[in-house]
Order: sequence, then structure tokens, then C-alpha cells
Amino acid sequence: MARSAGTSSATPNRSYRDVLRDKRVAGLLLGDLLANIGTGMIIVAMPVQTLRVHGHIPPAIAVGMVEAAPFILSTVRADAGSARTVPGGQCLSRCRKA
Repeated sequence: MARSAGTSSATPNRSYRDVLRDKRVAGLLLGDLLANIGTGMIIVAMPVQTLRVHGHIPPAIAVGMVEAAPFILSTVRADAGSARTVPGGQCLSRCRKA
């Protein structure tokens, strides 16, 4: 990267260790770690548990429901009852008006 004449970089290069000592960055990395643990649980632990307790529902359908549940519930919770957030909701609301 070429610098134009007369401009200097105001921030010096920092080592990785210096950056990790910043509490804001450390908090961000901790949050990322916890989020990835949660993602791992959804991908691995929840289907395994579902296969143990699926009852009379076919295993493939039970695992599919468990995998889709967080996305469906977050969509519903984001704006309960709004046709704008539910997939296909705008199309359904237009069909009702016609």
C-alpha cells in the first residue's frame, strides 16, 4: 500500500498480544467462542439427543424439526404476527386482499 506524500500513519502497528490485552477485544472473542459453542450444540448435540427421544416420529423428520426450530422461532419472535417477517407472508397477505 503506497502512502501519499505528506501523510503519515497515526496508529502504530500493534502485536497480537497487545490487541488481546484490550478488554473490549477479549470480550468480543469470548462472545464469539460462546456463540460457536452454541452452534456446535445445535449441529451435533441436539440431533443426537433427538434421535434418542424421537418417539413415533420418523427420525429424519424429528432431526429436521430440531435443526429448523431456532430459525423459525427467531423469525416468529422477531416480529410476532407481522406478514413482513414470515417467509411468504407478503404473498399470503396479497392473496387474501384479492
